[in-house]
Amino acid sequence: MKDEPEIIKTLRKEESLGKLQCKIQSAYKSLEMPEELAEDVKNENLVVVEDDELRESRRYFHRMFNSMADPVVIVDSKGKFLEINDKVEEVTGFTKEELLGKNFLRSKIVTKKSKGILLKNLAKRMMGVDIAPYEIEVLTKDGKKLPYEVNATKIEYERKTADMVVFRDITKRKQVEEDIKRARDDYLNITNLTGDIIVKVDSEGRWTFLNDGACQFWGKSREELLGIKFADYLHPEDAEKTNVTVQELIKTKQILRGFINRQKTPFGWRTVQWNGTAIFDKEGRYIGFQATGRDITDRKKMEETLRENNERFTQFFENEPGYCYMISPKGVILDVNKAALKILGYNKEELVGKPLQTIYTPESISKMKQLFMRWKKTGQLKDEEIVIISKEGERRTVLLSAGSIKDKDGKILRSISIQQDITKRKKTEEKLKEAHEKLRLFNSKLEEKVKERTIEVENLLIQKDEFINQLSHDLGSPLTPLTALLPMIEEKEQDPHLKEELGVINRNVKYLNALVGKTIELAMLNSPETELSLDTTNLLDEIKAVIENNKLVFEENELEILNRVDKRIIIKADKSMLGALFDNLISNAVKYSPNGGTITIDAQDDGEWVTVSIKDIGIGMTREELNHIFEEFYKADWSRHDHMSSGLGLTICKRIVKIHGGHIWAESPGKEKGTTMFFTIPSS
Repeated sequence: MKDEPEIIKTLRKEESLGKLQCKIQSAYKSLEMPEELAEDVKNENLVVVEDDELRESRRYFHRMFNSMADPVVIVDSKGKFLEINDKVEEVTGFTKEELLGKNFLRSKIVTKKSKGILLKNLAKRMMGVDIAPYEIEVLTKDGKKLPYEVNATKIEYERKTADMVVFRDITKRKQVEEDIKRARDDYLNITNLTGDIIVKVDSEGRWTFLNDGACQFWGKSREELLGIKFADYLHPEDAEKTNVTVQELIKTKQILRGFINRQKTPFGWRTVQWNGTAIFDKEGRYIGFQATGRDITDRKKMEETLRENNERFTQFFENEPGYCYMISPKGVILDVNKAALKILGYNKEELVGKPLQTIYTPESISKMKQLFMRWKKTGQLKDEEIVIISKEGERRTVLLSAGSIKDKDGKILRSISIQQDITKRKKTEEKLKEAHEKLRLFNSKLEEKVKERTIEVENLLIQKDEFINQLSHDLGSPLTPLTALLPMIEEKEQDPHLKEELGVINRNVKYLNALVGKTIELAMLNSPETELSLDTTNLLDEIKAVIENNKLVFEENELEILNRVDKRIIIKADKSMLGALFDNLISNAVKYSPNGGTITIDAQDDGEWVTVSIKDIGIGMTREELNHIFEEFYKADWSRHDHMSSGLGLTICKRIVKIHGGHIWAESPGKEKGTTMFFTIPSS
């Protein structure tokens, strides 16, 4: 065997020459050879050597045995020490006397675990099984553990089967192996700590090494990936260029840098950037490739997004109708868009690199410098009015706004400024200002005239109210006795013709008396001295009282009153005015409702206002009539009206509602389809 110790090779050589058995037997012949053994030797026709030769053979064996650089022992088939060379004593500290004749299982020359290994392999060798070299731990007398490799062979010793065991010190080898293992572990730790992909492939492109990052990237375990071809995960469109690149690197032996292809992963196709190098053996033959990769899919997307954003920004900057500039923190023009160049009359080369004040009027430069300093401090400006000047001297008023582009540390790199041209607007504003001034003067004169006319109207209204009051008094005084006496005269008169004439006179006096009363009531409501006496009251109770007061009228006309007002609704109103309001509205509904009809009263409270409705099924009204019904003395249907009606009832209702701050209106779907009166009054 290639790795056998020298002594075993020598002994095997001797054995092959037919000398070993003789030498061993001869060496021990002179010691204490029993007569039986001598007889056996004689019977087997063994060559008898002279005593000098036997001694020489013995000395030769021990010289060779003890000169070995490795510890060597011979044990019998049960493990008892038969021979021990000097190196055993030197290495372990145990003397030959302490070990010879003892079973190695009872000694302290090897560890407990190693004893089991030695015994197991001894038994196999005794049965003729070849055992490859193996490792054990030797114990020194002072308790140190030493790693040794065991090479053993079965021999015949003193005509008995024995085992020659050679111990080779592998301390340095173990240290090297440990160093290699530690270096390998360090390498694996380093490769696994990085988030990059690290792989090796053999000459056929099959993976021989993958770090944790690679396994995570491809979404499989190392065992699943080892031996798989790298090309199996390549995007079909990238396979050819990848192969060509690798072949070129093998040929030139250059280092791969920044090569990009796409890889198949559980998360779809991912873009990877590779650096790598081909691997060659000592003879210069290509044996594989080693590479590190970085998933740049997200970076590529970000770069693409950034490129698109830059394109969009460039398009916006160039095509923005406003005047756009990029200005450095030193106040130098870096870029100008087409709209600004057109209005200023410059080409881009004439402005880029020039100071900012180039485009401002002399009187605006001071303000421009102040704004520039503010921008450097705050990074922005908003709608600052300033005047720019073109190459030909044309002045234009603009609103300047500016933002900033900063680096990752927040340092301003440049401004993005936009000027909105408001020259036309400023001219329009000037014209408007002039127009406003003219309008102000006109309004001032108009106000004076209105005041004059208002005073005249107020005087006329006062005169009207005084006239109505006086007229009512003058008419009321003679009407009072007439109203009392005429019914009595009519009752006593026997002449039918005179009685009929007295009836006509009596009705007209009553109408005139009612008209005077309504006129006085309206005049009082229109008086600025009229004051409300507001009370919190239950709306349902007020309506019930009105219904009760008009009970006879409803019965005479066979009218049904549906009162749907919620008992929880509370209002704030002047009770006397509220009564007059309901009297007028309900009387109006009665007058224009057919016998046997229905009048419905309802109310809704929204928390702020109560909306009351009184609906009849009477003659209804047209849109034209609805527009006039609240005017003084207006009557919807003169052919059907009550001759005793004054035409002031709804006018009085409107005034009462208005005094309370509410609104009143009427709705009707048309003639003969009824009418609904609505009004609002404050909720309590």
